[in-house]
Amino acid sequence: MIKKVFTGFVSFLAIFSLIALWLGYLGMIYSYTTVANILISGIITGFILKKTKKETITPKTQTIFALIIGVFVLLFLYVIFPNFIFPVTASDLMNHSKHTRLTSANHNIVTEENGFLSAEESFPFNLDHSYPQNYYATTSSIHSIIGNAYMINTILPILLLIFTTIGVFLFAKKFYNEKTAIISSFIFAFTITSLWVLLAGHLPQVFTMLFLISGFYFYSTKEKKPYFLSLIGLTAYPHAFLIFTIFLAFNFLKQKNFKIFILPFLALLSVIPQVFGLAIHYATYIAEGGLIRGGIFTPNPFSLAVFLLAIPGIIYIFKNKKQENNSKLLLFFGAFALMIFSVFARFFLNMFTNNFPVQIHQLYMSVKYFYLAIVPLSIIAAIGFTQISEKINTMKKPVKTIATLLVFGLLFWHFIYFTGYTPVIKNQPTFPVGFYSIGEKINSLPGEFVLGIDECFTKLPKYDYQPFPYNSFFDVPDSGENRSRLIQFPKIFQFSWAANFKYENGQRKIFDNKGKEVLKYSQKDADYFLTNCSELNEQILFQENGIKVYKMSN
Repeated sequence: MIKKVFTGFVSFLAIFSLIALWLGYLGMIYSYTTVANILISGIITGFILKKTKKETITPKTQTIFALIIGVFVLLFLYVIFPNFIFPVTASDLMNHSKHTRLTSANHNIVTEENGFLSAEESFPFNLDHSYPQNYYATTSSIHSIIGNAYMINTILPILLLIFTTIGVFLFAKKFYNEKTAIISSFIFAFTITSLWVLLAGHLPQVFTMLFLISGFYFYSTKEKKPYFLSLIGLTAYPHAFLIFTIFLAFNFLKQKNFKIFILPFLALLSVIPQVFGLAIHYATYIAEGGLIRGGIFTPNPFSLAVFLLAIPGIIYIFKNKKQENNSKLLLFFGAFALMIFSVFARFFLNMFTNNFPVQIHQLYMSVKYFYLAIVPLSIIAAIGFTQISEKINTMKKPVKTIATLLVFGLLFWHFIYFTGYTPVIKNQPTFPVGFYSIGEKINSLPGEFVLGIDECFTKLPKYDYQPFPYNSFFDVPDSGENRSRLIQFPKIFQFSWAANFKYENGQRKIFDNKGKEVLKYSQKDADYFLTNCSELNEQILFQENGIKVYKMSN
């Protein structure tokens, strides 16, 4: 049953995202096309499930696994309740929600930031951008029905994390045993990185994390249809697709069989406009000596103590690398190691040749590879746990008791660290409750208009910009002002007809196609006015949790 549910979700999501992607290219993401997409994806998934092989799991293991998933879900519900929106503090989450909104309902416009271009300009090959359109196509299609980008970009990633946990469980169970499967899923589910990627807004990475494990799993079980669909989903994040290609290349060196590259090639062919655009983008970027830029936020060592278990796990795998399961897992993890090494190699090449500017935060991509590597690393750590457990059973009683307490204490600490940060996230000083749903209503208003925002909104309690469970390799400058609020507003209110952003005096502003500023921090010349601290003698258009939007009569 667990395998059927996993196969069904992966297959449906891959088919749905592919159809949505082409609807996006054609400018046809509407509610009725989304309903048709759901029906088509469901029918195809039904045919795939008919031939899905069963996976026998003992009732006891099913109960324990259900408990893990249940606790995981309850913790996340606690964080996102009552609005089912993750406390939004991250710039990336704003960006992804903005693109979700713009791409749905045929709002295909050209912005200076990466997103879908208009149908005429994007179809079929004029697509030079670096963001994952598969993810945007999926969320935009859902948005065409639900209409709340922040809720979609909260609930979908949590679902993706749940099914990635199921994938980790299935792989470990299939190629090792049920004990290893339970420990693997436990380690993955309660790794602090799961909270961090949502807090930081790395949502497409969660999307591709699912297809990484499903691709690895179905490749190993030789189930071609779900494997091919996993590869289509994996194209959403080109770096992850490259990791999987390296894994296949390692296998090719052993098998000398070119056929293993046919399905990946067909998967790329199915999203050829995106591939073409990405090829141009990265070829230019690499030629110019570029490395992915961004803040380097590294995991706090205490939060990842459980991965000390990966050391005996790696030793065991190396000792038994001739076994097929160990060999494949080693090659898969090796692909991540090679990608991380390549980033460091390019960084130091730039440093010593002095041909290109070098900054420490250019190693950002290596950290993102580590986030993805949590998938195989959780399985390796679980293998290490089982190996230690077997040795503990051979020890004499006093030593055996101490060793058992230490090992299980490590797992308990892993869980407590994850659980302990859920109230920290829930109580992040962000915008008032209900603000994001009000923002969605404002963005649904027809025609061109100017939105005024009360100055009190820009003076909300300042929140810590740096993520709490992670350490930073460099300081984030603090200007002494709450500039992050002023940066967030333009990203929340990216109207469908607004043409571009501009920076003026360190602030990000939105202008329409005629150069008119459509977002102001005052009542003057505003068509609508947003506040939670002023009373006006004007018509209240929207009201929620003390937040009001007035329709101005001037």
